[in-house]
Amino acid sequence: MFPTYNSLAEVPEAFREHYVMKGGKAVAEVSPDHPLVVNNATLKTEKTAAEARAQAAETERDQAKTALASAKVVPHGHEAVPKADAELARAVKGAGIESAEAFTTLKTNHDNYKTTAEEAQRTAHAEAVAEGMGWDGKKTARLVTKVYDLSQVEVRDGEGGKKNVVARVKGTGDALVEKPFADVVSATPELSDLLPALTTSPETVRVPGGTSGKAGGGANELLADGLMKDWYGDNAKPAAAGK
Repeated sequence: MFPTYNSLAEVPEAFREHYVMKGGKAVAEVSPDHPLVVNNATLKTEKTAAEARAQAAETERDQAKTALASAKVVPHGHEAVPKADAELARAVKGAGIESAEAFTTLKTNHDNYKTTAEEAQRTAHAEAVAEGMGWDGKKTARLVTKVYDLSQVEVRDGEGGKKNVVARVKGTGDALVEKPFADVVSATPELSDLLPALTTSPETVRVPGGTSGKAGGGANELLADGLMKDWYGDNAKPAAAGK
């Protein structure tokens, strides 16, 4: 705060009273509570704080410059996306799909094909179950699948070329156990009620009077015979004989 002089004579007269000779030099000797000392300490503190703020500002400025220089600016019309999404987009385009509309069409077609394939697979499995049970395949696929989950039924090769049809059902403690599907059918009213329809041959034609025959000319003749018998009684002649 106060400069040092070589002698008291060099000290300005206005400040000389505050100087003493020490170590061959004229140095100031002022009490700590002197206004000049207090003001000087305040100014020094403020200067130190200002210098610290300035240094912090310079550091922030340098850091901002570095970050800006290394930042990747997203061009207009583009979007910043996670790396995984970008890789997915590249893979899709690499497969020849150039637009969102094309992808939507592809997914829709895939879903349709998948649904058709799964339905065909379920139908084939239902017909395999029907073959093992001696049922009509188409009726089994159409009727049984509505009341029972045939995915829990397995068709296995048995002795003599026969098929064993086994079902997985819940046992004690919900654990799955295997039972012959025939036993499950007998114990399940929704299935046993379908047996008359499932075991009726689609080639059989019922005729009046309880007569039945194969579809075709023979069945038509039996049908005519039954109608004549219903109309004329026992005196009616068979249709084949009256030709």
